[in-house]
Amino acid sequence: MIDCCYMNIQKPVKLTETQIENMRNLVETCNKHDGLNCSADVDESFNEPDDLNSFLLYQDGRLLSFINLFAPKKSEAELSAFTLPELRRQGLFSRLLKEAKTEILRRGISDILFVCDRKSKDGRKVTAHLGAAYDFSEYLMRYTAPNQTAALLQSQFTIRPSLPEDIETLVELSLLSFDDSREDAEGYIQGIFSSENRIQHVALLGGKIAGMISTALENGKSYIHGLCVFPEYRKKGIGGALLDYKAAESTRFHPDNKIELEVMTENRGALSIYERAGFEVIACYDYSRITASL
Repeated sequence: MIDCCYMNIQKPVKLTETQIENMRNLVETCNKHDGLNCSADVDESFNEPDDLNSFLLYQDGRLLSFINLFAPKKSEAELSAFTLPELRRQGLFSRLLKEAKTEILRRGISDILFVCDRKSKDGRKVTAHLGAAYDFSEYLMRYTAPNQTAALLQSQFTIRPSLPEDIETLVELSLLSFDDSREDAEGYIQGIFSSENRIQHVALLGGKIAGMISTALENGKSYIHGLCVFPEYRKKGIGGALLDYKAAESTRFHPDNKIELEVMTENRGALSIYERAGFEVIACYDYSRITASL
Protein backbone atom coordinates (compact mmCIF):
# COMPACT_ATOMS: atom_id res chain seq x y z
CA MET A 1 0.00 0.00 0.00
CA ILE A 2 1.42 3.36 -1.03
CA ASP A 3 1.63 6.21 1.49
CA CYS A 4 -0.62 9.03 0.24
CA CYS A 5 0.93 11.57 2.61
CA TYR A 6 3.94 12.08 0.37
CA MET A 7 2.04 12.55 -2.88
CA ASN A 8 1.43 15.83 -4.63
CA ILE A 9 -0.90 16.71 -7.50
CA GLN A 10 0.43 19.03 -10.18
CA LYS A 11 -2.09 20.96 -12.31
CA PRO A 12 -0.05 22.92 -14.85
CA VAL A 13 -1.63 25.46 -17.16
CA LYS A 14 1.13 24.55 -19.61
CA LEU A 15 3.02 21.28 -19.42
CA THR A 16 6.80 21.31 -19.17
CA GLU A 17 8.94 19.06 -21.35
CA THR A 18 9.75 17.00 -18.25
CA GLN A 19 6.08 16.50 -17.44
CA ILE A 20 5.32 15.51 -21.03
CA GLU A 21 8.17 13.01 -21.00
CA ASN A 22 6.95 11.58 -17.68
CA MET A 23 3.46 11.14 -19.16
CA ARG A 24 4.76 9.45 -22.29
CA ASN A 25 6.86 7.04 -20.22
CA LEU A 26 3.88 6.14 -18.03
CA VAL A 27 1.70 5.50 -21.08
CA GLU A 28 4.41 3.26 -22.53
CA THR A 29 4.64 1.33 -19.25
CA CYS A 30 0.86 0.83 -19.17
CA ASN A 31 0.73 -0.22 -22.82
CA LYS A 32 3.45 -2.85 -22.33
CA HIS A 33 1.73 -4.23 -19.24
CA ASP A 34 -1.79 -4.26 -20.73
CA GLY A 35 -0.93 -5.11 -24.33
CA LEU A 36 -2.62 -1.96 -25.61
CA ASN A 37 -1.91 0.82 -28.07
CA CYS A 38 -3.06 3.89 -26.15
CA SER A 39 -1.67 7.41 -26.25
CA ALA A 40 -2.01 10.62 -24.30
CA ASP A 41 -2.06 13.56 -26.65
CA VAL A 42 -1.32 16.86 -24.95
CA ASP A 43 -2.69 19.18 -27.61
CA GLU A 44 -3.19 22.64 -26.08
CA SER A 45 -4.55 24.27 -29.25
CA PHE A 46 -8.07 24.69 -27.89
CA ASN A 47 -7.12 25.85 -24.39
CA GLU A 48 -8.20 29.12 -22.87
CA PRO A 49 -5.37 30.88 -20.96
CA ASP A 50 -6.46 29.52 -17.56
CA ASP A 51 -7.64 26.04 -18.60
CA LEU A 52 -6.29 23.04 -16.71
CA ASN A 53 -6.25 19.86 -18.80
CA SER A 54 -3.59 17.73 -17.11
CA PHE A 55 -3.65 16.40 -13.55
CA LEU A 56 -0.48 14.60 -12.49
CA LEU A 57 0.05 12.66 -9.27
CA TYR A 58 3.70 12.50 -8.20
CA GLN A 59 5.62 10.98 -5.33
CA ASP A 60 9.31 11.79 -4.89
CA GLY A 61 9.56 12.99 -8.48
CA ARG A 62 7.97 9.83 -9.90
CA LEU A 63 4.74 10.12 -11.88
CA LEU A 64 2.31 7.53 -10.52
CA SER A 65 -0.91 8.45 -12.29
CA PHE A 66 -2.39 11.16 -14.48
CA ILE A 67 -5.61 12.31 -16.08
CA ASN A 68 -5.67 14.27 -19.32
CA LEU A 69 -8.63 16.22 -20.71
CA PHE A 70 -9.40 17.13 -24.29
CA ALA A 71 -12.31 19.51 -24.67
CA PRO A 72 -12.66 21.02 -28.16
CA LYS A 73 -16.42 21.30 -27.52
CA LYS A 74 -18.06 23.46 -24.88
CA SER A 75 -20.44 20.68 -23.79
CA GLU A 76 -18.13 17.74 -23.12
CA ALA A 77 -14.60 16.80 -22.11
CA GLU A 78 -12.87 13.61 -23.20
CA LEU A 79 -10.95 12.06 -20.32
CA SER A 80 -8.02 9.65 -20.56
CA ALA A 81 -6.28 8.21 -17.50
CA PHE A 82 -3.18 6.13 -16.81
CA THR A 83 -1.88 4.63 -13.54
CA LEU A 84 1.17 2.47 -12.88
CA PRO A 85 -0.07 -1.14 -13.03
CA GLU A 86 1.24 -2.04 -9.56
CA LEU A 87 -0.53 0.95 -7.97
CA ARG A 88 -4.03 0.50 -9.39
CA ARG A 89 -7.07 0.09 -7.15
CA GLN A 90 -5.45 2.25 -4.46
CA GLY A 91 -7.53 5.40 -4.99
CA LEU A 92 -5.06 7.36 -7.13
CA PHE A 93 -7.44 7.76 -10.06
CA SER A 94 -10.25 8.79 -7.69
CA ARG A 95 -8.10 11.60 -6.26
CA LEU A 96 -7.29 12.91 -9.71
CA LEU A 97 -10.87 12.55 -10.95
CA LYS A 98 -12.08 14.78 -8.12
CA GLU A 99 -9.65 17.50 -9.22
CA ALA A 100 -10.57 17.06 -12.89
CA LYS A 101 -14.30 17.30 -12.14
CA THR A 102 -13.76 20.57 -10.26
CA GLU A 103 -12.06 22.02 -13.34
CA ILE A 104 -14.67 20.64 -15.73
CA LEU A 105 -17.52 22.18 -13.74
CA ARG A 106 -15.63 25.48 -13.45
CA ARG A 107 -15.62 25.66 -17.23
CA GLY A 108 -19.33 24.94 -17.46
CA ILE A 109 -18.84 21.60 -19.20
CA SER A 110 -21.75 19.28 -18.51
CA ASP A 111 -20.52 15.84 -19.61
CA ILE A 112 -17.41 13.68 -19.27
CA LEU A 113 -16.54 11.14 -21.96
CA PHE A 114 -14.25 8.41 -20.65
CA VAL A 115 -11.97 7.09 -23.39
CA CYS A 116 -11.14 3.41 -22.97
CA ASP A 117 -9.38 0.93 -25.23
CA ARG A 118 -11.85 -1.90 -25.76
CA LYS A 119 -9.19 -4.42 -24.69
CA SER A 120 -8.51 -2.67 -21.37
CA LYS A 121 -10.01 -4.83 -18.62
CA ASP A 122 -9.13 -2.33 -15.88
CA GLY A 123 -10.51 0.57 -17.89
CA ARG A 124 -13.84 -1.16 -18.46
CA LYS A 125 -14.11 -1.96 -14.75
CA VAL A 126 -13.55 1.69 -13.83
CA THR A 127 -16.17 3.08 -16.22
CA ALA A 128 -18.67 0.44 -15.08
CA HIS A 129 -17.99 1.28 -11.43
CA LEU A 130 -18.60 4.98 -12.15
CA GLY A 131 -21.89 4.21 -13.87
CA ALA A 132 -20.79 5.70 -17.19
CA ALA A 133 -23.12 4.77 -20.05
CA TYR A 134 -21.68 3.56 -23.35
CA ASP A 135 -22.01 6.26 -26.04
CA PHE A 136 -20.02 5.37 -29.17
CA SER A 137 -16.82 3.78 -30.45
CA GLU A 138 -14.01 4.83 -32.77
CA TYR A 139 -11.37 2.89 -34.64
CA LEU A 140 -7.77 4.05 -34.46
CA MET A 141 -6.25 3.59 -37.91
CA ARG A 142 -2.63 3.78 -39.04
CA TYR A 143 -1.23 4.45 -42.49
CA THR A 144 0.58 1.38 -43.78
CA ALA A 145 0.75 1.64 -47.57
CA PRO A 146 0.32 4.35 -50.21
CA ASN A 147 -2.81 4.50 -52.34
CA GLN A 148 -1.87 4.85 -56.01
CA THR A 149 -5.43 5.71 -57.11
CA ALA A 150 -5.62 8.80 -54.92
CA ALA A 151 -2.28 9.99 -56.26
CA LEU A 152 -3.71 9.91 -59.78
CA LEU A 153 -6.95 11.63 -58.76
CA GLN A 154 -5.07 14.39 -56.97
CA SER A 155 -4.02 15.91 -60.29
CA GLN A 156 -7.67 16.87 -60.90
CA PHE A 157 -7.80 19.20 -57.88
CA THR A 158 -5.83 22.08 -56.47
CA ILE A 159 -4.70 21.54 -52.88
CA ARG A 160 -3.34 24.45 -50.87
CA PRO A 161 -2.99 25.57 -47.23
CA SER A 162 -6.12 27.12 -45.76
CA LEU A 163 -6.14 30.91 -45.40
CA PRO A 164 -7.83 33.25 -42.89
CA GLU A 165 -10.26 34.38 -45.58
CA ASP A 166 -11.46 30.74 -45.82
CA ILE A 167 -12.67 30.62 -42.23
CA GLU A 168 -16.38 31.24 -42.82
CA THR A 169 -16.51 28.66 -45.61
CA LEU A 170 -14.67 26.13 -43.45
CA VAL A 171 -17.06 26.74 -40.55
CA GLU A 172 -20.01 26.07 -42.85
CA LEU A 173 -18.33 22.91 -44.13
CA SER A 174 -17.73 21.77 -40.56
CA LEU A 175 -21.38 22.40 -39.64
CA LEU A 176 -22.54 20.33 -42.63
CA SER A 177 -20.18 17.48 -41.83
CA PHE A 178 -20.08 17.11 -38.06
CA ASP A 179 -22.59 17.17 -35.22
CA ASP A 180 -21.29 20.45 -33.79
CA SER A 181 -22.85 23.72 -32.73
CA ARG A 182 -21.78 26.86 -34.56
CA GLU A 183 -19.81 27.91 -31.48
CA ASP A 184 -17.92 24.61 -31.48
CA ALA A 185 -17.34 24.71 -35.24
CA GLU A 186 -15.96 28.24 -35.06
CA GLY A 187 -13.78 27.32 -32.09
CA TYR A 188 -12.45 24.27 -33.92
CA ILE A 189 -11.49 26.19 -37.07
CA GLN A 190 -10.05 29.13 -35.14
CA GLY A 191 -8.09 26.68 -32.98
CA ILE A 192 -6.41 25.25 -36.05
CA PHE A 193 -5.29 28.69 -37.24
CA SER A 194 -3.95 29.62 -33.80
CA SER A 195 -2.13 26.32 -33.28
CA GLU A 196 1.58 25.87 -33.86
CA ASN A 197 1.32 22.13 -34.48
CA ARG A 198 -1.74 21.91 -36.77
CA ILE A 199 -1.53 22.09 -40.54
CA GLN A 200 -4.72 22.46 -42.57
CA HIS A 201 -5.24 22.15 -46.33
CA VAL A 202 -8.23 22.63 -48.61
CA ALA A 203 -9.07 21.09 -51.97
CA LEU A 204 -10.27 23.45 -54.69
CA LEU A 205 -12.42 22.37 -57.60
CA GLY A 206 -13.30 25.01 -60.15
CA GLY A 207 -11.75 27.62 -57.88
CA LYS A 208 -14.13 26.79 -54.98
CA ILE A 209 -13.35 25.03 -51.72
CA ALA A 210 -14.59 21.47 -52.04
CA GLY A 211 -13.09 19.88 -48.92
CA MET A 212 -10.65 20.25 -46.06
CA ILE A 213 -8.26 18.16 -43.96
CA SER A 214 -5.92 18.86 -41.05
CA THR A 215 -2.90 17.26 -39.40
CA ALA A 216 -1.86 17.62 -35.77
CA LEU A 217 1.81 16.94 -35.07
CA GLU A 218 2.11 15.49 -31.59
CA ASN A 219 4.19 12.94 -29.72
CA GLY A 220 5.90 11.43 -32.78
CA LYS A 221 2.62 11.21 -34.69
CA SER A 222 0.97 12.94 -37.60
CA TYR A 223 -2.67 12.76 -36.56
CA ILE A 224 -5.08 13.38 -39.45
CA HIS A 225 -8.45 14.86 -38.53
CA GLY A 226 -11.30 17.01 -39.82
CA LEU A 227 -11.52 15.43 -43.26
CA CYS A 228 -14.77 16.49 -44.91
CA VAL A 229 -16.15 17.39 -48.33
CA PHE A 230 -19.12 19.53 -49.33
CA PRO A 231 -22.06 17.27 -50.30
CA GLU A 232 -22.10 18.45 -53.93
CA TYR A 233 -18.44 17.45 -54.36
CA ARG A 234 -18.61 13.98 -52.78
CA LYS A 235 -17.93 10.75 -54.69
CA LYS A 236 -15.38 12.52 -56.87
CA GLY A 237 -12.28 11.13 -55.11
CA ILE A 238 -11.54 14.35 -53.22
CA GLY A 239 -11.41 12.66 -49.81
CA GLY A 240 -8.92 10.07 -51.02
CA ALA A 241 -6.84 12.76 -52.73
CA LEU A 242 -6.65 14.83 -49.55
CA LEU A 243 -5.66 11.76 -47.51
CA ASP A 244 -2.98 10.88 -50.02
CA TYR A 245 -1.67 14.44 -49.95
CA LYS A 246 -1.46 14.49 -46.15
CA ALA A 247 0.22 11.09 -45.98
CA ALA A 248 2.79 12.18 -48.57
CA GLU A 249 3.36 15.49 -46.74
CA SER A 250 4.02 13.73 -43.43
CA THR A 251 6.25 11.11 -45.03
CA ARG A 252 8.34 13.85 -46.62
CA PHE A 253 8.64 16.33 -43.74
CA HIS A 254 8.18 14.03 -40.72
CA PRO A 255 9.45 10.64 -41.91
CA ASP A 256 9.68 9.16 -38.41
CA ASN A 257 6.08 10.01 -37.48
CA LYS A 258 3.33 7.43 -37.38
CA ILE A 259 0.38 8.63 -39.47
CA GLU A 260 -2.90 7.96 -37.67
CA LEU A 261 -6.56 8.94 -37.61
CA GLU A 262 -9.78 7.96 -35.85
CA VAL A 263 -13.17 7.16 -37.36
CA MET A 264 -16.56 6.27 -35.88
CA THR A 265 -17.06 2.51 -36.10
CA GLU A 266 -20.53 2.86 -37.65
CA ASN A 267 -19.30 5.25 -40.36
CA ARG A 268 -18.77 2.53 -42.94
CA GLY A 269 -18.42 4.99 -45.82
CA ALA A 270 -15.52 6.86 -44.20
CA LEU A 271 -13.93 3.61 -43.03
CA SER A 272 -13.96 2.34 -46.60
CA ILE A 273 -12.30 5.54 -47.86
CA TYR A 274 -9.56 5.28 -45.24
CA GLU A 275 -8.91 1.63 -45.99
CA ARG A 276 -8.62 2.36 -49.70
CA ALA A 277 -6.17 5.15 -48.87
CA GLY A 278 -3.86 2.69 -47.11
CA PHE A 279 -4.99 2.87 -43.45
CA GLU A 280 -5.55 -0.18 -41.24
CA VAL A 281 -7.45 -0.54 -37.96
CA ILE A 282 -5.06 -1.05 -35.03
CA ALA A 283 -7.32 -0.41 -32.02
CA CYS A 284 -10.88 0.37 -30.98
CA TYR A 285 -11.77 2.98 -28.36
CA ASP A 286 -15.09 2.98 -26.49
CA TYR A 287 -16.49 6.27 -25.19
CA SER A 288 -18.70 6.21 -22.08
CA ARG A 289 -20.60 9.27 -20.88
CA ILE A 290 -21.37 10.54 -17.40
CA THR A 291 -22.72 13.81 -16.08
CA ALA A 292 -19.86 15.84 -14.62
CA SER A 293 -21.83 16.88 -11.56
CA LEU A 294 -22.30 13.26 -10.39
